[in-house]
This record gives sequence, C-alpha cells and structure tokens, in this order.
Amino acid sequence: MTEIVVLLPVRNAEATIAAALISLQRQTWSDFRCVVVDDGSTDETRTVIADTVGRDPRFELRIQEHRGIAQSLCAAAESGAEPLLARQDADDRSEPERLARQHRFLDDHPDIDLVATEVWNVSEHQPTDGWKRYQHWMEESREPRAIANALWIESPFAHPTVMMRRSAYRRVGGYRDRGWPEDYDLWLRMNRARISMAKLADRLYQWTDRKERASRTLPEYRTDRFLACRAHHVARHLDRRSTIVWGAGRDGRRAARRLLEEGVEIEAFLDIDPRKIGRRVRNRPVWSVEEWLRRADRREPHREDPERCTRAALPTLTREHPIVLCAVGTQGARELIRAELEGLGWEEGEDFLCIA
Repeated sequence: MTEIVVLLPVRNAEATIAAALISLQRQTWSDFRCVVVDDGSTDETRTVIADTVGRDPRFELRIQEHRGIAQSLCAAAESGAEPLLARQDADDRSEPERLARQHRFLDDHPDIDLVATEVWNVSEHQPTDGWKRYQHWMEESREPRAIANALWIESPFAHPTVMMRRSAYRRVGGYRDRGWPEDYDLWLRMNRARISMAKLADRLYQWTDRKERASRTLPEYRTDRFLACRAHHVARHLDRRSTIVWGAGRDGRRAARRLLEEGVEIEAFLDIDPRKIGRRVRNRPVWSVEEWLRRADRREPHREDPERCTRAALPTLTREHPIVLCAVGTQGARELIRAELEGLGWEEGEDFLCIA
C-alpha cells in the first residue's frame, strides 16, 4: 500500500508548477501519490500538469472552481487513505531525499505525528531584516517542546515542508476555511491537543518568497487575521484561566483587544516603561514588575510577612494564579522577559506563554 500522499494546491502557476512536479518525480522515496488540485486557474497551469499526469501515474489532477487553498487541501487530503500526508507548494521544490527522510523519521518516532524540515530560502527580491530575523527564529525550534512553545508566537516551520500522520490530522478536524491562515489554525489545534511536532535540521525544501505568494496577497493572511486566529486558540487553551499581559505597548494592546473579544479575563498589564506604569490600558491597570511581584506574594495565605517581596519567594503558579502572556515583539525583548520568568522558576507553556 502506498503510504504517502502529497497535497499540492495550485492556482495560476504556469511558470513554476513544472519544476515543483519534477522535484517530486526525483524523490528517492518513489512510492507516493500526488494529488494536484487546480483551484480555478485561468492560465496554462492545467496544461502543464496534464503533461506530467499523462506520463506519470503517481500524479492526479483534480479541477475545481476557485474555492481557496483550505478547500483545495481538504479535497486532496480526502481523496485517499494513505497514512501520511505531505505538503508541496506549486512555486517551490523538494530536495530528492525529502520524503524518504521524513518517512524514516516518523517511522523511528511513533510518538511524533508531524515533522517539518528546514528550508533553502529562495527570494526574488532582497530579503528585509524582518524576514531574516524570522528565518533565524524558525531555525531555533526543532524539538517538540520548543515547537509547542513557539507556536503561540507564530509558526516555526514552513507549511509546505510538513509531513503528518493522517490520524493526527483527522483527530483535530483537518484543514478549515475560517478566514484566517489555514495552516496556523491547524497547527494550533494540534498544539492544544498535545500532538507532538518536530523539525529536521536538514534543508530539504526550496522555499520561494515571491511577490505573488499567497501569504503576501490573500486577505486571510493579513496580520489582523493572524492575530484573530491566535487569540481564538489562546482563549480555548487557557480554558477561562485569568491572565496578566506583559507589554502595554502596541503589541500588548493589539493582543489584548483580540483576547478580550474572545472572552479572556485580563487582570492587568506589566511594563518596564515608567511612562506606561500607573496608567490604564483597555481599562486595566499597568503595573511595574515589582508591583506585580508584591501582589502575587500577598496572595499566598501562608506568608508570614505579606509585605516581603523577593523574586525567589514568588509562589509556584496554580490555576488560581493568572498565567502571564508575554506580548512584546521588540527585537530582543522576548528573550529578556523569558529569562526573567524562568529565573523565577516558572515554566514556559505552563506558567507563561510568549504570544508576540
């Protein structure tokens, strides 16, 4: 039985789809099926695909009216019963060992349900500093625990590099069209379900950054839709636990607005900027870190001296204590806040989450 199906949605990619298909034909793991879903192309994309389909029975072409990438992926995923689902984009290329390496990893790690790879970044233009930082940040997260924490910030792996077990995909409901990034929505549902995800250190995928890329042009990938998706899942992950938002600046305010819309209880904001401390944001007070520590210390009924405030004495968090949501996107700030909280003996993912 064929174990891998490659999901390849495409729309108006006549200039790049042939190279993507050739990269799959050159895979050292040759026993796969590739379902190419043409999502209402208006150029010669179908003609190019049909040429490959006519010569290689592993490739199938499905044609539909324009419905979007989420619906295209669902159609491809539900076209068969292979236990492993792999992704490929129409303007990228997979290295020859990609499918074999991912298959071997999942075979060797039955406790992990999704594996991505590092990428070769191919850009048609000069990458911005922000894009370079994002690439560097993605490479920091490869182990399941690191990926689970990073996902609350954004996706630490490229969607088309993924191979996942169909069982895990179905467990959380598969791809959905909710008006926000379909991949990030799926990863966060997997994260909430405690599905383990990993990433290979090798660069097994050529990821092309084009001006026409869907993530740059489609409304569901706008920043506001991304923030809405994250807030939706953070709220359900918290399960009515109250929060304190670290960051009263732009990132904290934007995150708080979305979280409040999702019904999250925000007790207060934290900040180190004296110009913000003592003010109110979203009708919540802005505390200094020291004020927060004093208040947290006083909550412990066994304290002999409620006025005492030392960070080493800060109590271990329970569900009665608010979870801290770190929402400062300034370069380097996240690392400083994380170090501060870990210095208190707190654990990321349990006692605090970084969400910017």
